[in-house]
Amino acid sequence: MINGIPHPLNEIDADIGAYIQSHPDNNFIDVIRKDQRLEVSRYLSDIPNSLFAWYPFESTSNVLVIGGSFGAFLMNICRRTQNIIVVEKDGYRAHFLQKRMKDAANLSVIHSDVIEFQKKSEELFDYIIWAIDESIDRLGEKDYEIYFSAMKSMLSPKGKILAVIPNRMGARFFCGERDFESGLPFEGITDNHAGTHRFTRSELLHFLGEMNFKSVKLYYPFPDYRNPQLIYTDEYPPTEDISERIKSYISKNEERVLSEKILYRKLAQNNVLTSFSNYFIAECGSDVKNTNILYAALSAERSRNRSFATVISSDNKVRKIPIYDEGISGLEELKRNAEEQMERNIPSLYITMENGMAVMDKIEATTLSNHLRKLIKDQDTQAIFDCLDILYKHILNSSDYTSENTFSSMDHNVNWGPILKKAYIEMIPVNCFFLDGELLFFDQEYTMNHCPAGYVMFRAVHDIYNFIPDIVKLIPLEEMQVKYELKDLWNYYLKAEGELSRKIVNKDIYTGRSTWMNDPEYILRSNRRTMKLSSDRSIKLYDSISGLKDKKLILFGSGKYADYFLDKYGEHFKTEFIVDNNPDLWGTVKRGVHVKSPHEASSLIYGTYRIVIAVANYQPIVDQLNAMGIYEDSYRIYQKSMDDLLPFTIADTQSDGKFNIGYVTGAFDLFHIGHLNLLKRCKERSHYLIAGVLTDEIIENEKNKTPFIPFEERIEIVKQCKYVDRVIPIDKNNTNKIDAWKELRYGCLFSGSDHELHWTRLQTQLRSLGSELEFFPYTQSTSSSMLQKAIREQIAGQTPS
Repeated sequence: MINGIPHPLNEIDADIGAYIQSHPDNNFIDVIRKDQRLEVSRYLSDIPNSLFAWYPFESTSNVLVIGGSFGAFLMNICRRTQNIIVVEKDGYRAHFLQKRMKDAANLSVIHSDVIEFQKKSEELFDYIIWAIDESIDRLGEKDYEIYFSAMKSMLSPKGKILAVIPNRMGARFFCGERDFESGLPFEGITDNHAGTHRFTRSELLHFLGEMNFKSVKLYYPFPDYRNPQLIYTDEYPPTEDISERIKSYISKNEERVLSEKILYRKLAQNNVLTSFSNYFIAECGSDVKNTNILYAALSAERSRNRSFATVISSDNKVRKIPIYDEGISGLEELKRNAEEQMERNIPSLYITMENGMAVMDKIEATTLSNHLRKLIKDQDTQAIFDCLDILYKHILNSSDYTSENTFSSMDHNVNWGPILKKAYIEMIPVNCFFLDGELLFFDQEYTMNHCPAGYVMFRAVHDIYNFIPDIVKLIPLEEMQVKYELKDLWNYYLKAEGELSRKIVNKDIYTGRSTWMNDPEYILRSNRRTMKLSSDRSIKLYDSISGLKDKKLILFGSGKYADYFLDKYGEHFKTEFIVDNNPDLWGTVKRGVHVKSPHEASSLIYGTYRIVIAVANYQPIVDQLNAMGIYEDSYRIYQKSMDDLLPFTIADTQSDGKFNIGYVTGAFDLFHIGHLNLLKRCKERSHYLIAGVLTDEIIENEKNKTPFIPFEERIEIVKQCKYVDRVIPIDKNNTNKIDAWKELRYGCLFSGSDHELHWTRLQTQLRSLGSELEFFPYTQSTSSSMLQKAIREQIAGQTPS
C-alpha cells in the first residue's frame, strides 16, 4: 500500500487508476486515442454506459452495484435512478471508482466484499446489479450460491437482481479465446478445469430455479457486455442480419481460429445463437414481473447526442432512449426528419416524443435487407432489381434538387447526377421495412446537405454486397454499378463513405478499432494450421525429413547449414534444387545441386514438395514463405542442435491431463505471495515439479541487479516449499531452456505471463520436442522489484507517507 492506496491486481488496473488520477475531468478521449488497448476502452470509454441504458429502472429506485468496473457502466444508471451504493471488494478499484464518480451526488462507494456488506447492512434494494469481471473474479459454483443468497436477502419485496454471467458455451471460446486463469484455449467449454465456473444456458436456468427465484428472464448481449450493441431475448432471437448490425471487438485476435462475427451469422441461421452468446444478463426476483422488453439496439460508440438505446417491447411500441441528456436533441431531429419525409410522400415511421423518448409503433415486417436475402437465395434477379428500383425512386424524391454539390471538389469533370438539397443518407436496406410490396423507412438519423442522390444509392448497394456476399454469384457488382450509374463515381463514394464512417463512429477517438476488428481469414487459417501441427505428433516443425516420402525436397539456403543438412541426409534423400535470396548464386551448383531463385518454389504444386529452411536466422525466411502463400504444412526448419535431439523426444502427460515433470525457474528473491502462487499452479499441472533457482552471478549478469537475498538462502527457501519436489541451481551451464530439457526431460516449462510475448520461438521449439510451455498470470499486486524499491526507500529514509 502506497499513500493509503492498495496495490493494483494487474497491469491494466494499474494503468486505469493512473489515467483516472491524471484526468480529474473524466474526459478520457486523449487516453483512448493514444492507448489503443481494447481493455482501456472497455473501462474508460462511453461504450459500456449502454449496458443497462435499455432497462426501465424506476426513477425513485434504490440500487446496489457489486463491483462496478471502475465506474465503466455507472454513469447512465446514476442518471436514471435515485440512489446507488457500489460495493467493491478490491481496495484499489474502490479508491479510483470513488475518484472517478466524485461528481455523482447519488452514488457512494463502499470498500467491502458483498458478503460482509450483507451481514452489516439492513438496507433493502430495488435492484442489485452484478456484472462479473473475469479479469479479477474467480468464482466456483459454490461462490455463485453464496453470492445469490446474499443478494436475494437484500432485495425489497418487488426487487430484482440483474446479473451479468459468462457463458461456458460462449462463441468467443469456440473461436479460441483463452481462459483467464489457465491461459488455455477452449478451456471450460465442456467442464471447469481451471476452477472458474461458468454456466451453459440450461445450467443457469436450472441454478436460478434451485435458488427459488420465481421470476427469471434471460437477455443476451452481443457481442458482449463490455461492448454491448444488441440485446436479444428468447421472445426475439437473433436473425442472420446480426452481422450487419454489430462490430465484434477482440483483444487478442491473433490467437483466434474462427471469426466470431461470421460464427454469429451461421448460428443465427440455425436459430441457436442465444445458447452461444458470450454472456447472459439474468433478471430474477421472488415472484415479480419481468420487463416486457423484447430487443434493444445500442449506439454508445457514437457522439453523445447520437447515443441511443432503441427498445422494442411487447406492448407493440418502439422507444428510443437517450443514453445521455445530450441525446434528447438528437431524438427531436430524428422526429423532424421523419416528418419531412412524410411531407414528401416518403413512407416513414411516425414518431412522437414522450418523457424524453422517441416512441414509434412496432412493425410486424421484415427489413428490406432480410427480404433481399431471401430473394438472393431464391435467385430471383428481377425481384431484387424491382426492390432496388423502389428504393432509388424514394431516394430521388426525398428532397428538392440543387446545383450546389459538396462532392464536386473531388472531381469537377464528372457527372454527379441529381444533387439533393438534403439527403437522408440512411435510406438503406437495413433501415427500412418491406411491407406489402412497399418500403417503410425508420431511423433516419443522419442527413447530408447538397449531396448526390447517387451517394445514398451507393450506400445501399455497398451494404448489400458487404453483408450479403452471395449476391455477387447472381448479380456481378459491375452490373449493379452500371444500372444505377455508380461505376464512374464508385471510388469517390468509397472515399466519402470512409470519412462518414470515421465521423459517425468516432474513429478519430477509437483509433484502435481497426486492430480490435482485425480477423482476416489468413490469420485465422494460419492459427488453425498451427493447431494441426501441434496436434499431429508425426509432423514436427523442426523434423525436416519425417513424412517426406516421395515429395520433392528443396533446400532454402546454401550456406553452412545446408552443408550440415547434406552431410547428414544427402545420401538418403535427393535434393531437387536449392533456393537462395542472393542473386549472385542463382545458376551456380552446390555439391551437385543447382541453386535457383526463391520464386522457383512458387510454381510447385501444393502437396508435392517440402522446403527445408537451412538458415540460422530462419524467421525472415518463414515470413518470406508465408508472403508467397507457403505455410507450415509445406516447409520445415533445419537447426542442427534441434535436429540432433529429435530421436529423444517424449510425450509427457498422463490421463489426468497433468504433466509427469514440470519445470519452472526464477530468482525467487524476497520470496512473496506471487512466487507461492506460481509454484502452486505449477504443481497443480504436474506430478513432479522441478524448480530452478538463479545464482547471484546469473541475476547480476542477465538482469543487471543484485539480489537482496543471497543464493544459498534463496534456494533453501524454495526447497522448503511443499509444492516443489526438486530444486536445482541455475548457473551459466544450464540457463538455456533447451539444454535444461536435454538433462531433465521435462514435459512442461512454466512461466509467468510477463514472458509470453518474448518466448514464442522457445514454445515452438519445445513443442517440436514433445514438451510444452505454459504461462500463468503474473501477480501484479506484489513483486520482488516492488519490494526492493520499498526497502531501498526505507533505507534511504524516503518511505512514502
